Amino acid sequence: MLLEIIDRLLYIIFPRHCPCCDEITLNNAEICEECETKLLKMRLENACSVCGLPKEECTCKKRVYLFKGIVAPFRYEAAAREGVLNIKRKKSYENAKFYAHYIAEDINKKFPDIKFDYVCNVPMEKSREFEKGFNHSLELAKYISKEIGVGYLPILNQIKKAESQHDLSYNERAKNVKGIYSVNEKYREEVVQKRILLVDDIKKSGSTLNECAHELLLSGADEVFCAVAAVTCKKIL
Repeated sequence: MLLEIIDRLLYIIFPRHCPCCDEITLNNAEICEECETKLLKMRLENACSVCGLPKEECTCKKRVYLFKGIVAPFRYEAAAREGVLNIKRKKSYENAKFYAHYIAEDINKKFPDIKFDYVCNVPMEKSREFEKGFNHSLELAKYISKEIGVGYLPILNQIKKAESQHDLSYNERAKNVKGIYSVNEKYREEVVQKRILLVDDIKKSGSTLNECAHELLLSGADEVFCAVAAVTCKKIL
């Protein structure tokens, strides 16, 4: 009884907000009913296990991916897009935890026989991370690490700034991120002959994940797999 009263008081003082629309949810629900329905429509059930796109949009024959496979539970559209963006916009640990659960669920479902040695994240340039006070991919990686029971390490650093990728073509994106990441010297030996799970929030062209995977493999990693909350698809639903 006492715990119920405490929970109700906490809800009144700190009501839970929907990760997608940011409205207060009824009965302290994790997500509002309307957004939950919308989010389920964005679920990727029939995706390529390598590029993460719907199989009819698979780009594996056109592009070289240095990572062995990827998990991406959602299309980067509508409610799913808003929820992922809110991780950064709101600096929301709750949103990171919310999406990490879906990612971890898909990791266990799609790669049940793969044993990962470490989880790491796509890094943010240090001055930018200090300015923002929050690193969305880091928080996702830490929650995923807990969910799947694999240790997290900050293996990668971003050593150079890059221009915004927003309006760049696939080839321009690849050039833009070339050489901006490196393996942290402190963990270089940890990488050798290890299977690494690399985490980011979104996969668009895959250039950022590819460049990070390149650095990990150069440092002796055996294999790199990726995990993101959502992927950009060609077909808009």
